[in-house]
Amino acid sequence: MLLPRHDARGAAPQAQDAEEVDVDRPAGLCLRDVQDRVPDADPRVGDDDVDGGSFYRVRREGYESSSVPDAGEGLDEVCNVDMWVIRAGGERWSGTVFTLDEVHRIMARQRQTGEPEGDYWWCWDGLIVRDIGVPSMVKVIDRLVATGEYETVLRHVGPEVDL
Repeated sequence: MLLPRHDARGAAPQAQDAEEVDVDRPAGLCLRDVQDRVPDADPRVGDDDVDGGSFYRVRREGYESSSVPDAGEGLDEVCNVDMWVIRAGGERWSGTVFTLDEVHRIMARQRQTGEPEGDYWWCWDGLIVRDIGVPSMVKVIDRLVATGEYETVLRHVGPEVDL
C-alpha cells in the first residue's frame, strides 16, 4: 500500500509535491560500516550479535550510545531502532527512536488492517526524530545528553549488572 509522504514538519504534501511511501517497505539491502558515518563509532559483531543484528556503540566523553539495527538494514536507512545511553558510572537509559515517516507508515498499516491504533500512536519510551539513519539519530542523542534531557526523554533502566 502506498501513501503520500509527509514533509519533515509532518505536513501533508501539496498535490504537485506528492511522493508515495510504501507501508510494506522492506528493510535496507546492505549493512554499512558505521565508522564511516559516525565519528568515534565502534561497531561490535560476533559475541554482541543480538536477534540477527549487531550492537553499534558510539563512545563519547562520559557516555556511550548503543543501538541494534536489524540485520541487513543499512545504517543510513534505519527509521526505527532501540537505543541506549550508558553513562560512565554505569547508569543506563533506553528508548526506541522512530522517524516521522516511520510513525506515519506504522499508523497507515494499522489503519489498513483495522487495528484501533491506526487512529493514534504512542510508545512509552519513544523518541521521534526528523531524519533517517543511525548517524542522525546519534546526533539527536548527543544533544539530549548535552542538555540533560535524555533523563526525561528516555526510560531509566538502572545500572548494568553482571550475572
